Amino acid sequence: MKVFILRWNPEISSFKKKSHNRILKMLKKEDCFLDWSVYDWKKVEPGDAVVLCQVGTEYDGIAIIGKFISEPYEGDSWRKDGTRVHYANIHIFTAFDRDTETCLSAKLLEPLFPEIDWHGGHSGIVLDTKTGKIMIAEIDKSLEETKRTPDTNFSTFLKNDNRFLPIDFLDKKAEIFKILEPYNPVVHTWDEPDYGEWLDEDEFFIEVPNKDSYEPLTITLYDRQITLYWEGWHQHFDATNYDYEVFLERLKGLLENRYCILKAFQQKKMQKNQKRRTYEEVAWFISTQTYTKDSDIKKIFKEFAVIKKDFPNICRIKIVYWDVERSFTVE
Repeated sequence: MKVFILRWNPEISSFKKKSHNRILKMLKKEDCFLDWSVYDWKKVEPGDAVVLCQVGTEYDGIAIIGKFISEPYEGDSWRKDGTRVHYANIHIFTAFDRDTETCLSAKLLEPLFPEIDWHGGHSGIVLDTKTGKIMIAEIDKSLEETKRTPDTNFSTFLKNDNRFLPIDFLDKKAEIFKILEPYNPVVHTWDEPDYGEWLDEDEFFIEVPNKDSYEPLTITLYDRQITLYWEGWHQHFDATNYDYEVFLERLKGLLENRYCILKAFQQKKMQKNQKRRTYEEVAWFISTQTYTKDSDIKKIFKEFAVIKKDFPNICRIKIVYWDVERSFTVE
């Protein structure tokens, strides 16, 4: 694992103070991510440590620490000058308000790391191995002294929090097929006439038939994403440890009837001489609630509280399970 020093000058960067302040608030309740240009991009590997420093201000110092969670990729420069630069995605461990906090300030770090420019320079410089280890140890020490992250430290995060590191879905094929085996899946690959135009050699399209469902449950590995699709509902999963675990839970939950699909319908406008009402499907999503024919109707409609703001005329809900008695309609 390498340690990269990134630099951020709020006066010239496209990443402004208000964006940093937003991250400070969001970190209290959820994981946060960032992409950043890297000077030594050829050396970046997922899992490398990131130390992003605020420079060019009255209160310079470390503003964000985290780890890279992607390979570097090319994009238009943040300077908007027509040039191209390389970026990498970052999973943020914690962030600091340099205007109010003294923890890990440039004033405190300069005597310990005189070889590092704490007030300017390229963004994305790799520290030598010895300095990198000392840097992580100093960050751990400062976090412990200030009680900033009482449940863990930076070095533990770098070593153990691999939720958002990339994986290769092809390495998971055997596990996926084993889960699907009892359901007689039909696997389609690139060498079939109807699939070769859009599937690459290592990609696949799986159909899991169900005699009581008009459409099979399908799983597609395409363009480094897995997509799970059933009864109009679908969800994309990126090639990360975290998304793969969510995918497995969704898949097993549907097949084991722990999840259901809720579909909402609204009545179509009656045409002249039309005798029967007709309905159109307007929304659907996955639910972990367990419903029976005696379910409380208010409980079901509560799931659609947000959707009803966009579709106030919802009058019918269909609840679809994987098993034989998987569906019924509530009006």
